Amino acid sequence: MSERITLVPAAPLDAPTILAYRNDPAMVAASLSGKRRGQAWFDDVEPHAYLVVRRLPPQLSAPVGYVLLEPTIKVSIMVTEACRGEGVGTAALQQALARCRGKGMIAVEAIVRRDNGASLRAFEKAGFQEQDLKGHVVLAVRL
Repeated sequence: MSERITLVPAAPLDAPTILAYRNDPAMVAASLSGKRRGQAWFDDVEPHAYLVVRRLPPQLSAPVGYVLLEPTIKVSIMVTEACRGEGVGTAALQQALARCRGKGMIAVEAIVRRDNGASLRAFEKAGFQEQDLKGHVVLAVRL
């Protein structure tokens, strides 16, 4: 799967796509805040945002989610419902961690709701280890 997934730095024109993904009801429910986000949120995260682009045969590609590599060395990930369960999130996470390693980061953490089993599994597959934090799970990996 990883050979079909590419992370592309987000640009201001990507705001509607990323906001649509972020404000999908399932994503809002799975997020720590439980709130919808707007343009101000995108403006804050845009320097740290990457679109998850899936290459499709023969020469097509389509964004299917996003990854945030925040300066606090925290990672968030979202994949569209149509692509969940196909390894897209795991492949995108692997590429995100490779970018972190390339920037000299030595550790990355993710905070995940305990009831978000799909995200927990993706982070654990990538080597993240769990620490409980008030109903959420902090996952960290040493690079």
